[in-house]
Amino acid sequence: MSKKILVWTKTNGVCFYCGKQTEIDPDARNRNAFVVDHLIPLAVDGPDELSNLVPCCRNCNGSKSGRSLESFRFLKQQKQIEKKYGARFTEKQEKALRKMNFEFPISKHVFWFEKQGIKIDYRLIDGYFEKAKLKKVTDETISLEFHRMMHKEGLKEDPQWDWVESTCLDTRERLYKEIEQGKV
Repeated sequence: MSKKILVWTKTNGVCFYCGKQTEIDPDARNRNAFVVDHLIPLAVDGPDELSNLVPCCRNCNGSKSGRSLESFRFLKQQKQIEKKYGARFTEKQEKALRKMNFEFPISKHVFWFEKQGIKIDYRLIDGYFEKAKLKKVTDETISLEFHRMMHKEGLKEDPQWDWVESTCLDTRERLYKEIEQGKV
């Protein structure tokens, strides 16, 4: 049985997020055709394994994109607020408003899988996003440090200095491995 069929059978084709019934259809243009979604997106190094794959409708798949479940939930709630009040807020703006004790009279968005009692280990998902943030910060820090060092030494971009950047990148890879092993 193909991986796609195995994913579809997890919920008999019901979208994991909104509960819409989807169809197995080789015609990708069919708007009711199901697509495979990664709970932990590939963009943050989520595994391409059956345990991370869920059936999804086109609309939810496009909206969720590379977002975490909580960011996707926030997006769904924002659509409710925008529809009801005609205003749209960023996550930072909403957090600031909540700190000032302003509560939006909108209930927390509940996904279909949550209504069905399907449990997800959010700590695992959040861990991937934290690791992705750390990786981005580490990459930026290494790149900035490399260019700052070159500027300090009065050096210009020069191909013969590629080995220095290469050494920095090797150090980064070692750091990632240490993070994964829990040493850092």
